Amino acid sequence: MAFECDHCGYRSSDVQPGGNLCTKCSQSPKIHVVVGNGTCSLTATSLLRSCRISLGQIAQLGVEILCKVSTESDLQRSVLLSDSAVIKIPSVELEIPSSKRGRLTTVEGIINEVMDNLSETNEELRKADPEGATRVAAFLAKLAMLKSCTEEFDVEIRDPSGNSAIEGLEPGKQDPKIRRKEFKRSAVDNAALGLQQPPDGMIIACRSPRRV
Repeated sequence: MAFECDHCGYRSSDVQPGGNLCTKCSQSPKIHVVVGNGTCSLTATSLLRSCRISLGQIAQLGVEILCKVSTESDLQRSVLLSDSAVIKIPSVELEIPSSKRGRLTTVEGIINEVMDNLSETNEELRKADPEGATRVAAFLAKLAMLKSCTEEFDVEIRDPSGNSAIEGLEPGKQDPKIRRKEFKRSAVDNAALGLQQPPDGMIIACRSPRRV
């Protein structure tokens, strides 16, 4: 899955600040979201419009999204994540902190990314901490079970910027497996987004001021 620029042909899975500007040619052509081999493609503009979000700016409210996953189709749902989105899968006690970059992926892609990172780390861990490596291997088995869809599980996203979304399988209709709730940001959320000074005693990573 990737963004593809009509102007220069550049493709990337990164979601860059500034909306639909191509990061390679700096032009503003139409950008497509290409899924798989391109046979099921949709425009980034239509996806953003359907979710009422704008990647270049911060929404007035944050958003919490819950998606129930029980089928292969659910695993292939497109997931748009801003750089402030935190992801949780409660059934396996997994929490993925916010990233330094926005990205376009799928539910399965989120799981695969965690599995790939843990698998790489576990190769080194086997030498230094065999017991720890065994625990990691057990957790990897739990993640693999999620992808088999033998049991329904929840994917939760909390995004103070309001710029994340999970694809509905029936455009224009309320998806019964997705619950989206907006919330008012706290002072801590606003500070983390660079919208205000941090509260006394709060230490956050440096972040450039953002537009609202």
